Amino acid sequence: MLLILITMNVAGLVAGLGLGIVLAVALFAVSYSRIGVVKHTLSGANYRSNVDRPRQDLQTLRRRGHWLYILELQGFIFFGTANRLVEQVHQRANDPDLPTPRYVVFDFRQVSGLDASAVLSFRRMKQLAEAKNMQLVFTHLPAKVRLQLANEVLTDADRSLWHAEADLDHGVEWCEEQILHVPDREDTAIAERARVATFQPESITGIDLRNYMERMDLAEGHYLIRQGDAPRGLFFVETGQVTALREGRDGQVIRLRKMGPGTVIGEMGLYLDSEASASILTNEPSTVYHLSKADLRRIEETAPSAAAALHRYIAEILSERVSTANDTIQALLAGPEATSSLRR
Repeated sequence: MLLILITMNVAGLVAGLGLGIVLAVALFAVSYSRIGVVKHTLSGANYRSNVDRPRQDLQTLRRRGHWLYILELQGFIFFGTANRLVEQVHQRANDPDLPTPRYVVFDFRQVSGLDASAVLSFRRMKQLAEAKNMQLVFTHLPAKVRLQLANEVLTDADRSLWHAEADLDHGVEWCEEQILHVPDREDTAIAERARVATFQPESITGIDLRNYMERMDLAEGHYLIRQGDAPRGLFFVETGQVTALREGRDGQVIRLRKMGPGTVIGEMGLYLDSEASASILTNEPSTVYHLSKADLRRIEETAPSAAAALHRYIAEILSERVSTANDTIQALLAGPEATSSLRR
């Protein structure tokens, strides 16, 4: 203010006002650049997609969690905040205590826009990705932002360096699929995984539960459960794929979870004796086995050890989900700069 007053006395009113505008813009840019453009920093160790997977796959994803680096962005990205973002990605890629991430996810759901300098910053990150053998994944890209990135970043010539998905959940799912298809000495590779990712009740309980179940061969688009239905028991997916969908009051449908072979459906409603909180829809032709509440009681009466093993198996599934949710909550509460959860 003093500088503006001095300028007005020396050079006149117009010069003073012009200097004031320039200083205000500079002050705003400096202040805004101090606000972190990264709202949350996550990794595959504490965040996973809403896809139910066989336990062997979950163990692989947990072991390879540091291959996935997730940045939830916010606000308007310009030269100040974009440069800090480049520095953060560069620091993570060269962290000596962690393996170099193979996939870096940028979520734009809370981004209002970006300027030309920010586009150049993402181009620099693409060059870093090429040097470090990483792949950039963009999610929730607004049409305007995608258009801005089209010429410098999202180019067809280097399609192997980037990938785009509609939202963060599908983006993380895509990364997980890529991670699971990389052979590992600690795994028995893809063929063994495909064998395990099937419904094998005898390996869970010691007896073939299919003798107590109803087999259901369902076409694509069949509603196995509708939101609000009374509990009907347990469903075991043998082949195919189903999705849990929840419809909000505004009519918007949200994907809660995608489930494939070897997964269990309906356990929450069965144990809580509550209405279905979501609908279950088949994505493709699927074979599902249904264990009704009456048949479950019959197993408890005629084969109590098998029933106990089944309950223990479902408890382990629920515990795994709670553990994953706790890891994600802790990472979100830790803030964007925290790295302790990544090093755990």
